[in-house]
Amino acid sequence: MDTASMLDEAIHYVKFLKNQVQSLERVAANRPAAGMGFPVPMSSGNYFPVAAKGYQATNVQHLADS
Repeated sequence: MDTASMLDEAIHYVKFLKNQVQSLERVAANRPAAGMGFPVPMSSGNYFPVAAKGYQATNVQHLADS
């Protein structure tokens, strides 16, 4: 597949995704706020469990020792 075809396909896909987001936003706007279905901890911004943070720190230290 040449570059122009890949870019054309990517543009169509981005337009498709934009339409999907807009339609989901319209659906969400017509729903009551309590009906979103997201648990409270997800909206706090803390998406990583404590164990994952410890794992990341271990990996960083391991890389520093190399």
